[in-house]
Amino acid sequence: MKFADRVSVGQMKETGEGYLVATARVARTGVQHYLASELGDIAIKAGFKPNDVVRVLRSPEQVFHKDSLQTITRLPVTIDHPAEHVNAENWARISVGEVGDAYATEPEWIVVNPMIKDSGGVKAAKTTHREVSMGYTAEIVEYADKAVADFEQQTIRYNHLALVARGRAGEQARIGDSWGASPVVDYDPGNTPNNPRRS
Repeated sequence: MKFADRVSVGQMKETGEGYLVATARVARTGVQHYLASELGDIAIKAGFKPNDVVRVLRSPEQVFHKDSLQTITRLPVTIDHPAEHVNAENWARISVGEVGDAYATEPEWIVVNPMIKDSGGVKAAKTTHREVSMGYTAEIVEYADKAVADFEQQTIRYNHLALVARGRAGEQARIGDSWGASPVVDYDPGNTPNNPRRS
């Protein structure tokens, strides 16, 4: 299943060549809220209705798993999420830069250093597209402890880092729909939201 999570781009600086280098927290642990309809059959089979809000856990064990972290570097940077996976056939057409070959981990975050090389991408990052959103795939499984979450993401594999605009409808606007499921509500990392009720 394809996912997109939005965060601020973080610190930026311009090089002498006009490239833009950023430090960005791009992936976090914790519980996020999604519509059941975005998770497909697994949510319906678990008894949720399409418009129910479900809680999806991104555990530290999954977010910081070595196989997942191996996919966080050298990713292409795009403007908005492309409709398809970024790969060797399309990267030259849609990439405006790349994530570096190093990353850092904080208690709840993965931090990377993307470089935006395309002039259009640099302009977008400075003006209309000041947030970033990871495009990744993950397996969704039911979570055993329903007091914590309804589902869990496993086998997280990153594909690209998109420069995105703030949602036009404000803080709670959902973006990334062209890529996949996007959280209905964002919140400060480390703060688990109140458990929603099933209808």
